[in-house]
Amino acid sequence: MQPTVEVERNDDDEGFDLGWLGLLGLAGLAGLKKPKRETHVVDRTDRPHV
Repeated sequence: MQPTVEVERNDDDEGFDLGWLGLLGLAGLAGLKKPKRETHVVDRTDRPHV
C-alpha cells in the first residue's frame, strides 16, 4: 500500500496549471522568432509525366 502524502494545493486557478501556460507561451515565442520558411509550391502543369 502506498503511503499517502498530503500536498497543499492552491485552487485559485480552478485546476488550470500555470506552468503549462508558461511552457506554451515560451514555445509560441520560440515559434514566432523562427524565420518563416517559404512554402514550396508544386505546379503540376509544368511537370513532365513519367
